[in-house]
Amino acid sequence: MNEKSGTANQTNVITPDANRPIGDRDLSLSALKSPRARTTGDINLTVTVAARNSPVTVKDSSGAKKNVQAKNKKESFFYAGLIVAPDLSTVKMQSVKGVGTTFGVLLGYQFNRRWAVETGAYLDHKKYYTDGEYFKQKNTNPSYKLLNVDGYCNMWEIPINVRYNLSSGPTTKWFAAAGVSTYLMTRENYISKIQTGTWTYDSPWDIKKPSQYWFSVVNLSVGFEQKIGRIGNLRLEPYLRIPLKGMGTGSLPIMSAGLNIGITRRIW
Repeated sequence: MNEKSGTANQTNVITPDANRPIGDRDLSLSALKSPRARTTGDINLTVTVAARNSPVTVKDSSGAKKNVQAKNKKESFFYAGLIVAPDLSTVKMQSVKGVGTTFGVLLGYQFNRRWAVETGAYLDHKKYYTDGEYFKQKNTNPSYKLLNVDGYCNMWEIPINVRYNLSSGPTTKWFAAAGVSTYLMTRENYISKIQTGTWTYDSPWDIKKPSQYWFSVVNLSVGFEQKIGRIGNLRLEPYLRIPLKGMGTGSLPIMSAGLNIGITRRIW
């Protein structure tokens, strides 16, 4: 081995002892080998965020308007129903003689949650009583006196009503309705009690001559509808029919009250 002091080719190698305690190790090499973070220049940082079970929803400025339009579209529709009702009729608040009936078809269109218009065609069978003084008929026989009349009539009723929903829940609706009806009378039948002197007898009349009474009755009603599955809605509707003029041979102002019972269903 040639030893030359101060030669330039001599290389000193420093080998850290791994078996030495941490406190006695030479940390200079570790510091040299560790990468250092950049303290100057631009730093690009990319962050990836994953959401669990949360679908991403993108909304535009017209989203709210589209939702309102879709909701209003669903609230406007046609509906139809079958109606039956017991009917009580009176002339000038006199006694009621028997219970009449009403059968018919209801048609309606709902504009929104609150307003709807309804019409239809009902076949009415009305029973009523009146004192002779309210039965308007020319009497050419001075000995002839009409005491009273029991009558019934058959007629077609065509209502036009505006309906307002007082409340509109998912399964129950309370409402009020008002409008007018036209009566197309097809038959009248009367049994009149007549007095001639001291003799009293009954005289039947059967009149089959048609007569029309346009917009002759004001309709008022309140009611509610209850959803009953796929069948439709059960409808219960107490009503009042107030006459605007007299009808029939005796020009009688027939007022009626009853309870519409029916099933209605959305058709389009």
